[in-house]
Amino acid sequence: MRFCFFYLGLILITSYFPSGYAHEVRPAYLQLKQIPSAEKNITNSFFHVIWKQPMRGGKRLKLTPDFPDSCVRTHFIKEQILTTASVKSWNIACNVDAFAETSIEIGGLSGTIMDVFITLEYLDGKTISKLLNPSKKSALMVDEQAVQVSAYFSFGLFHLLSGFDHLLFIFALMYFTRSFFSLLKTITAFTIAHSITLAVSIFNVIQLSQPAVEAAIALSILFLAYEASNASLKKDSLTLSMPWKVAFVFGLLHGFGFASALSEIGLPENTSAVALLLFNFGIEAGQLLIVSVILAGTHLLSRWARPLPSWLIQIPIYAIGTISSFWLFQQIAVIFAI
Repeated sequence: MRFCFFYLGLILITSYFPSGYAHEVRPAYLQLKQIPSAEKNITNSFFHVIWKQPMRGGKRLKLTPDFPDSCVRTHFIKEQILTTASVKSWNIACNVDAFAETSIEIGGLSGTIMDVFITLEYLDGKTISKLLNPSKKSALMVDEQAVQVSAYFSFGLFHLLSGFDHLLFIFALMYFTRSFFSLLKTITAFTIAHSITLAVSIFNVIQLSQPAVEAAIALSILFLAYEASNASLKKDSLTLSMPWKVAFVFGLLHGFGFASALSEIGLPENTSAVALLLFNFGIEAGQLLIVSVILAGTHLLSRWARPLPSWLIQIPIYAIGTISSFWLFQQIAVIFAI
């Protein structure tokens, strides 16, 4: 009966669940790098532009970077199509103070759930970074250190909140913790492991195939669902006895997943260890925020809720197993298609 219910749910989910996988919500990246010019022109500065944005179902998203009116394109746009991204490059000439006086805007951003990371690099080494999102689709590229620090932190925070696989994994982990301290240790272990593999991947120490990693991530969530099902039936559960160790092991895998998803979109070439640390602080903050909301909601509901029948308690477990199974089959199909 248990397995009939599981596979019936799987059929329904695959019929109605959106075709996009968890990592389809990826950031776009706009880089402007000042380049030297042979022209003796003190009124204009020249920049090489790289515009990377995700593709979904082989189609580009309708996002367009809009520069100040004084900026003029000086070279034709070149485009390279990667597996899941479009990369365009061209050169522009702008007034010297164009980016400090007029905002850069991303057209079409308000109709998405995407972040856009912008970096502006000058010949003297000065770099300005900004993070845009649907509620903030334009920014002045001025040197505000506090803003640049918060951009990396916000980047990590918004990634966690839009990463449905991460959220589902965290939700499943919460089933195995029996105290707030155990929960905090488990979530932190996941973040530390996530940070380790993210760093070694970003700095090109280890690189893994993205579809294979994402399939393995889906399998990790399915494993937690299986473990939760055993625990609810009073059977032995590895995760119930040592949740923080399981979280650490699978956290290593999730770190590769995020890094591989970013590899085609990219981060600024001069991303430092400090920026990576701030990004991971944002991840941890997002996790704690989600956990706090769930705990608060559970506490409020427990004041009025009556004891639930065992079959009803199983529903969230089967829902997690069904969704992760769909993601797993989807990524296996991608692997064989390649």
